Amino acid sequence: KTKKGDVMFQTVRQTARFLNVPEHLIRAHVSQGVCPSMYSGNRFLVHVEALREYLDAESRKRKETTA
Repeated sequence: KTKKGDVMFQTVRQTARFLNVPEHLIRAHVSQGVCPSMYSGNRFLVHVEALREYLDAESRKRKETTA
């Protein structure tokens, strides 16, 4: 099993499973430029830790706003 700190880039599907979020959410954030991503050959890869940090920060902002 992979630890969170060991993962750098993964496919959209792998990232969605790893972070337990929908694939379309990841694709939306990538298209908005929120999350670093790249092509490796014909595979599109997402920077997992950067996306996780962004989602955590957004979650904290929402909690502060509603509190």
